[in-house]
Amino acid sequence: MVTEADTLREKDPKNAHRLYLEASESYLRLSRAYPQHESRLVNEASALYMKAQSLKSKGNLKNQARAINQAIILPPDRSFSDVAGLESVKDDIKMKIIAPFKNPDIFKYYGKKAGGGIMMYGPPGCGKTLLAEAAAGEAGLLFFHVKASDLKSKYVGETEKNISELFSQAREQAPCIIFFDEIEALGQDRNETNHIGRGFVSQLLTEMDGVGTKDSKVLLLAATNMPWMVDTALLRNGRFGSSIFVPPPDKAGRLGIMRMFLKDKPMEALDLGIIADATEGFSGADMNAVCNEVLDILIKEFFRTGKKRKIEYRDFADVLSKRKSSVVPWFRKAVEHIHRHQLQDYYEDVLDYVGGKDGRREFSRHA
Repeated sequence: MVTEADTLREKDPKNAHRLYLEASESYLRLSRAYPQHESRLVNEASALYMKAQSLKSKGNLKNQARAINQAIILPPDRSFSDVAGLESVKDDIKMKIIAPFKNPDIFKYYGKKAGGGIMMYGPPGCGKTLLAEAAAGEAGLLFFHVKASDLKSKYVGETEKNISELFSQAREQAPCIIFFDEIEALGQDRNETNHIGRGFVSQLLTEMDGVGTKDSKVLLLAATNMPWMVDTALLRNGRFGSSIFVPPPDKAGRLGIMRMFLKDKPMEALDLGIIADATEGFSGADMNAVCNEVLDILIKEFFRTGKKRKIEYRDFADVLSKRKSSVVPWFRKAVEHIHRHQLQDYYEDVLDYVGGKDGRREFSRHA
């Protein structure tokens, strides 16, 4: 395959490019099958990949960045008013993300610079992505919403190039926010990944150090459901130096979510506070699902009877008799992991949450 590609370099560069990439991928597969030869095989794969890259046309180079370009959006049409509850989390983000951009003179006076990063962590469905979009919307900043799938490639070295391209575009578009969704998929602990994954982290570290300069106006946000899987080097000051626990919404948050979802929906004069009390520990996604299922009851009933009616307490009771909080398994695993690896000092917020009052003791039983 490599010999054929060498022969076709001049007369058929397109096919030579394809063959080099296929050969690179073959060496990469061999590196996984024979870990004792991983370093040599990965080097071979990398060399072939670079040969392929040398044949790429300018048009193809533009296509390589397509996923990154698609991740760029205008300042999101979101604000913190779209996020019910989580007031302390919003206050943290306002101080660390929004205030430096809206009040640069004050921060300059006190020797504080914009830039750096925040990692939000917690159970799924609790609003981390919504918070990131709201932060960019509040600050009026361009927003890069990046998932690992936007950057990762099966070809050796291409993921690192995509990461570099992302940060290059961000610097050109600054001030802006780069938001890494599910950061653990790209920045996994280097002790728990292979040679390829370690390359991703190293490239991230290099680029993040570059945005930590005096004149940088690129802010970094990340979200993860598994913070203990993120490489610790990414969590140092100047990178994702601040971590914020995003818990399930409190009663006020759950009430706010229901009011937003059920606005203009046909409903009897219900005290939604009763429903909020009954959904302690539910995530924001759980609350939306509850409201959706309540509406499904009424719609199915209409098609069965031909009669319309408004939402009643019994509809919520019916849904809640079958639906439980989706975050309980996450807290069980989190508490078990924290204690097993003696990470209590790093995740005090999680342990405080599960050991608290108001019906949350069921989590602490699994500590």
